[in-house]
Amino acid sequence: SFSFGIKKQKKRPKEIVVLVIGETARYGNFGINGYARNTTPRLSKRTNLISFDSTYAIANLTTVSVPFILSRATPQTTEIFNKEKSVVEAFQKAGYHTAWIANQSFGNKLLMPISSSCDYTHYLPADITNHQNRDIKLLDYLQPLLDNEKGQQFIVLHSLGCHFKYNYRYPSEFSQFLPDMNGDETVKSILKKYDITDLTDFEKIRNNEALLTEAKTLLINSYDNAILYTDYFLDSTISALEKTGKSCVLLYLGDHGENLLDDDRHLFLHGTYSGSAYEYHVPLFIWYSEQYKRLNPNKIKAIEVNKSKKTSTM
Repeated sequence: SFSFGIKKQKKRPKEIVVLVIGETARYGNFGINGYARNTTPRLSKRTNLISFDSTYAIANLTTVSVPFILSRATPQTTEIFNKEKSVVEAFQKAGYHTAWIANQSFGNKLLMPISSSCDYTHYLPADITNHQNRDIKLLDYLQPLLDNEKGQQFIVLHSLGCHFKYNYRYPSEFSQFLPDMNGDETVKSILKKYDITDLTDFEKIRNNEALLTEAKTLLINSYDNAILYTDYFLDSTISALEKTGKSCVLLYLGDHGENLLDDDRHLFLHGTYSGSAYEYHVPLFIWYSEQYKRLNPNKIKAIEVNKSKKTSTM
């Protein structure tokens, strides 16, 4: 029975709002954020794109982080998630046609009620070990919505981003940074060189500096190639929005970051108990069309003024 008390506005320009939820995205590995490697060659050429410098995830695990992104709940007021509706339903009440297109989290008990409340919902096969399950396929379901819907639209794209195994997230033509994790055999051959037969033999791995140095190079190169592919996916999404000629805005937000053996703690992946800045500092940027800029100059100005303030994914 909850209501935001939103009233539909009768005379509004046709507008498309796209929220892209990024997966396992480290702020520092995006070229547009000052990374030494040009991992975002396409986005770097984009005008009307504002990147925030100090955005931090509320949690270092998707299942915990994303519900806070989509609701007004906080860690101190978690009960709000069950009492109120989501940002998707807020847009719906305002008269927007809502859509959820995802290639992950199918069956998630927290997210399914939100996604199923949309006017249109589509999940791609949710298999993170499928080398063909890449984010660009989300556009196959986005494009018909852009072509057919005449009114206001709010669309969530829940991507697989840079989730491990990183080399599963991009095709071979995006293997720009080498050597990368070109299949499991590469990792196994490194372990074999150091007389380690089991990837779960953490003590042996943790205490072998030579192995860690070699593995770190492999991991970072593969991760950066996945960022390079994310750049391609996001730029392609922006191009699709531009072609509509409508007032459009795209917001990209990482759900959490990732550890890549960054320091002497040798932390790897995410969801660690101790946590690290690499897991919590995430990218947030907003792109807007020329039409949106013309209609909303004050909003654009506010984004520019606040881009360096500390913000949270919640």
